[in-house]
Amino acid sequence: MLLSDLEQAVALGTSNIDVYPIDNVMTQVTLHRKLAEAGYLPTSASRKFSMRVLADEFLRHAGFAPHNGHGYVRGTCSRDTVISDQYSFVYHEHVYGYDDCDLMGFGVNAVSATFGHFMTNTHSRSMYHEVLARGDLPVVIGEHDTTLDHARPIILRLPYHGTIEKQRVDFARVPEDVVERLHGLIQAGFVRESARTYDLTRLGWHWYVNMMVYLMPKRERAVLNRLVVSQLAPGERAMDISELRFRH
Repeated sequence: MLLSDLEQAVALGTSNIDVYPIDNVMTQVTLHRKLAEAGYLPTSASRKFSMRVLADEFLRHAGFAPHNGHGYVRGTCSRDTVISDQYSFVYHEHVYGYDDCDLMGFGVNAVSATFGHFMTNTHSRSMYHEVLARGDLPVVIGEHDTTLDHARPIILRLPYHGTIEKQRVDFARVPEDVVERLHGLIQAGFVRESARTYDLTRLGWHWYVNMMVYLMPKRERAVLNRLVVSQLAPGERAMDISELRFRH
């Protein structure tokens, strides 16, 4: 099924193809219910990884190269290219960018992020219109530690885009545990260090999502872990431990 879908996608002749698994926490409840009724089991972490490797090899052979964690661009890169610099989506440059990249979101449920602050618009369409009509802003504003902004290039940009420029990162303000984990990834062969940049290796690119979690500060990683564990409890959306744990 996967190869058939990829063959048809390539045959369309488009310049870009994106391949990524559906986030089972954010998907609609109806989808979870229909899958359960049809008797489908959750896709295991090992199978998802195998599908990622298969899709990567197929698309590289078809003349595509990755330009971020899940996007491919048709071009002239060699099969040994880890991440192509031929194409980049500006939106992703800001979402997964350096600490001076702001993101302004407009509309229902939109999220904005600036240095030290984040803003979330209401998820209710009717409330959004009512509040705007009154001349107010339907938004919740929060603050976060600015060390997270300084660490963002390492935690998000490096895994997602495959490279960061050292001169654009204020390492003195990045949490120590983030820097320590970056050095650990270098020693493990996931990241390559040069005089000017840190770059993913081919091995590191395959594990970019896991790398994002691994590079998070300890406190934020604990919060995310609690969120994931809470989703394992029976509820409207199905999530299984096999989707998280790799079996040898």
